[in-house]
Amino acid sequence: MAASRQYYPPCPIESPLAPEEKILIVDDDSDITRILKHFLKEQNYPTITADSAAKLKEVIKNNNIALIILDILLPDGNGLDLLPELKQHDQNMAVIMLTGITDLQTGLACIRQGADDYLTKPVQPNDFTNNIKRVLDKRRLTINNHLYQQQIEQTTFQIQLIHELTMKMNNAYLDMTELDEILQTILVGITAEEGLRFNRAFLAMFDNRQQVLAGRLAIGPDRKEEGNRIWRDIKSRDLDFHNLLDNIKKHSFAKDIEVNRIVQALSINARESDHILIRAAKERRSVNVVQGKSEWPVPPELIG
Repeated sequence: MAASRQYYPPCPIESPLAPEEKILIVDDDSDITRILKHFLKEQNYPTITADSAAKLKEVIKNNNIALIILDILLPDGNGLDLLPELKQHDQNMAVIMLTGITDLQTGLACIRQGADDYLTKPVQPNDFTNNIKRVLDKRRLTINNHLYQQQIEQTTFQIQLIHELTMKMNNAYLDMTELDEILQTILVGITAEEGLRFNRAFLAMFDNRQQVLAGRLAIGPDRKEEGNRIWRDIKSRDLDFHNLLDNIKKHSFAKDIEVNRIVQALSINARESDHILIRAAKERRSVNVVQGKSEWPVPPELIG
């Protein structure tokens, strides 16, 4: 029932910054930072400043920084040397270098180290605002393209999985072992990178008389990272459906004894119309449970 997901919403094209994103100006010259901050304020860009490499590192840990305007010469470091570390911290973070030297080699060095652009001091207002907009627009386009590619991969994955499951389940001679394998594959798909990315998932099924909803299968690694790691390992080998089932068994998802024990102990009378699982099943709708709370009461055994 509980799930955690990461989501980075695309921004409208007219807004190059997502909510809470900021621009960071890093320069030990207070006059420079004041002027640049004024230029950015005129463009309605939220801005924060730092006067050293140490302060820069502190700021990016505690803020959502979209763009850094970085002076090359800082009192405690060289801006060029910081570029690889900044890109490793967040590959989507853009960097514009500031330099007091009008030199082509310096500019090329900035670009080679990963900067998105560079500006020479003194900064001209029009050049500055135009460069800021261009770099932010390019960054937003790159992020949105990446999200679009993820959506394509997710859709392709889901279509392929549904197709293979449908073909398998149309087999008139499907035995209980194969059914369990299919149900387990569905659970793995739910926790997959291209699926819903849930940390844990379980299946509950009504009995033949539709009188009892009973827990059937569950998966849930000891650590939430483990499920995605295993799935990526399987996915990287481009396995067909039958090999996928074999690899699921090999990785022993079913051995998650604790989560299976909890789920298989679930037995809910269908007449308990207020139970969250009965309502969700009968009304054919999803229910979002956040920190143990939802629009409907959540039984303690489903929280954990």
